[in-house]
Amino acid sequence: MKYDVFISYSSHDQKVVEGLCAYLEQYKIRCFVAYRDIPRGVVWARAIVDALDESRMMVVVFSEHFNNSDQVEREIELASEDKKPILTFRISNDVFKGAKKYYLKNINWIDAFPNPEQVFGSVAENVATLLGIKLSVPSSQSTPSVPKRSVELSPVTYQVGDYYDDGKRQGVVFDVWDDGRHGKIVSLDQTKGPWCSDKQYIMRIVVGASSDSDGKSNTDKVMARADSEEYPAFQWCRAKGDEWYLPSLEELELLYKVKDKVNKTLIDKSMEELDVFWYWSSTEKDSNFAWYVYMDDGYTFSYRKRTSRYVRAVSAF
Repeated sequence: MKYDVFISYSSHDQKVVEGLCAYLEQYKIRCFVAYRDIPRGVVWARAIVDALDESRMMVVVFSEHFNNSDQVEREIELASEDKKPILTFRISNDVFKGAKKYYLKNINWIDAFPNPEQVFGSVAENVATLLGIKLSVPSSQSTPSVPKRSVELSPVTYQVGDYYDDGKRQGVVFDVWDDGRHGKIVSLDQTKGPWCSDKQYIMRIVVGASSDSDGKSNTDKVMARADSEEYPAFQWCRAKGDEWYLPSLEELELLYKVKDKVNKTLIDKSMEELDVFWYWSSTEKDSNFAWYVYMDDGYTFSYRKRTSRYVRAVSAF
């Protein structure tokens, strides 16, 4: 991600935004602000969309002017559609109206009137909380001490089919629990390859990846082996990061059940959808066979591990 924070604001409030942006960037929080970061001659709407895609969250500088702006409603809508955290910095005591009421009333906000600059510290603190980072020491030792106020943060929740992006992992949600605060995502991309190499197949090796429900456990067992490079499907998944793994048989079966919702988001993101292919699971049947799922009708079957099949990675959040 290019930016940590996309600052949404009315041009009438640029002076406040300039101060807030400078304050956050002293703490190495990367900000996007339109007045500074959109070059002349660039199509404004395209630049805004691109910046939102490249930002981890949004900070709204809410005021009477913001409340009366139609342009900012689209920015909030796009951030909400992508499930990006939104923190509202209220510099006036106006009542949310229109689409702002719909998107902003029941999520995180900080009251900052009548002296917004005295609450910059609270913004930095809560941005760090939402992003899951620690504030870096400001580069300037002359940074003023700003009183901080705490704010109760509403947890970000997800539904099956939502796009997920925490700044490190991107995917589509296919399983949720804990009121949508946790779940599992499937990768945006896929590959094709064997469960194991011809060499391992001929040697009839059992790796102990026997769980029908825990793909991470199966993948960890394979990746802990000295010869883990002989297992291409697992290698491809784990190359995305330690939290990614080859799904178990039951995880693939669940993915099939919500395939239509997942595919809608994959198509919206211009990514290759889950098609009518055989997909490897991480669940081993015996020394020569492992289980896979046919995404056309959910049919499960076992086949030779050295056979090339499609592969998607999953990760829990």
